[in-house]
Amino acid sequence: MATAAQASRASLRRVETDLVSSSQTSMGTLLDGFNSILDIAEDIYTRVHGYIDGHGRRQEEGRKNPPNKGHLWALLIAGSAGFGNYRHQADVAHSYHVLHNGGVPDEHIIVMVYDDIAHNPANPHPGKIINHPKGKDLYAGLPKDYTRNQVNVKNFLAVLKGDAQSIQKGPHASGRVIEAGKDDRIFLFYSDHGAPGLLGMPTGEFLFADQLHDAIRHRHETHGFREMVLYIEACESGSMFEGMLEDNINVYATTASNGQESSWGVYCPGMHPSPPPEYMTCLGDLYSVSWMEDADSNDISLESLQEQFERVRKRTSNNYTFVQGSHVMEFGEMEIDQEPVSWYLGDSGYTNHALLQGETEIPHALHEKNMLHGAVEQRDADLMPLIMAARDTKNPSSQSMAQETLERERYVRKNLDSNIEETMRRVVSRIQNTTNAILEHDVVVNHHIAPPQGRALVSDWDCLRNMMYMWESKCGPLGQYGMKHSRAFANICNLGLSPLDIQDVLSC
Repeated sequence: MATAAQASRASLRRVETDLVSSSQTSMGTLLDGFNSILDIAEDIYTRVHGYIDGHGRRQEEGRKNPPNKGHLWALLIAGSAGFGNYRHQADVAHSYHVLHNGGVPDEHIIVMVYDDIAHNPANPHPGKIINHPKGKDLYAGLPKDYTRNQVNVKNFLAVLKGDAQSIQKGPHASGRVIEAGKDDRIFLFYSDHGAPGLLGMPTGEFLFADQLHDAIRHRHETHGFREMVLYIEACESGSMFEGMLEDNINVYATTASNGQESSWGVYCPGMHPSPPPEYMTCLGDLYSVSWMEDADSNDISLESLQEQFERVRKRTSNNYTFVQGSHVMEFGEMEIDQEPVSWYLGDSGYTNHALLQGETEIPHALHEKNMLHGAVEQRDADLMPLIMAARDTKNPSSQSMAQETLERERYVRKNLDSNIEETMRRVVSRIQNTTNAILEHDVVVNHHIAPPQGRALVSDWDCLRNMMYMWESKCGPLGQYGMKHSRAFANICNLGLSPLDIQDVLSC
């Protein structure tokens, strides 16, 4: 059972979530102050707790090994494709080596990557992937259980639930699933694009929050794990758990951002530290490299999940300034975060995994006083290869082609935004004509309209799914950029409209 201090901290986190959700645009100063107060409170709690214990948590013998004979299973997935999304597959490759070097056997690690980066023509070092400017190759030895079109929602959910019968068979699918039992722990890392209430996939449909939640509930109800920890890197990733993940099913999750903001690419051209000059893309994601470089540089058998969360939160928020950074969030059963990180990332003895970075010291960006310079929002990071190529004056022909492609992509994005905005203007007009309600279309597009029940993004997930399917069937794929408009579709559902109510006002 959680201590009173832990319960209080969980309550503080819920207050923080409510504050962030209430007004993303006007509460930056308030939240920064709240975070400072929270840090002071947690520091006091840690000091008092250590004093009461006599030697503190770091001296507890039980921190080294889980209090049962279970095993650790891991599912690592990059939900994107294309060289502009280099960072997602680099994150997953890095995470594999963290677990592998921690002693987790490969037969307990399942990796899902589209696998089009290492040998991509744009890769300046064919057959290699790095996740840090001075990093060593992470592609060597990387197992690939699901690649190409086998990285999809159906297979992901089947792997997570342990449902081998539902796997879509093919040459790019090993068929392996998580076979954890009631005494085992599960770690899930997901790096990708996101949007309110959903995560991307390189092929097929989006993954919606209720689908992830149902898969977790299924494993819990069938005694498919002892405890589960999830780390999610994506824009608006907090919306995958907010108002949904229970605090009594032995699951703890952290996310790169809250439910209303972008997450950030890191080690991008033009920032400090920059990737090698031959790389024209971001090498990693800020939240992801923060937790992995923390694991590389510390004895994680002596570090709790809470301690890692606080370090990652500080770095990802750019020392709580939130300038080129996001709000790392936590959800679920807070008592779990008192457990050692090693219970979920492996522990074969501390060996300074910073060797993955090709360095003998903690990476520069981990130092607390270091500030980021030039981090890039996720959706803009996709354009980085085109932006850099368009600046390459050494090759006028390629420069011109890249500039044209970049301008075309920006036009497509702007046109999609305009079509969504016009559609919402028509929807609002219809609502006002039938109900005399006062409502601005900008609110529908950019803000959260609470559902009739609950605290999640939407109460009727089928409505949201069908809204987005309807748009795509009539107007074309939303894609990894357009998926951000899921908030607008969720708001329409929360206003009580169905897809049939708006199909004749779509602007596309």
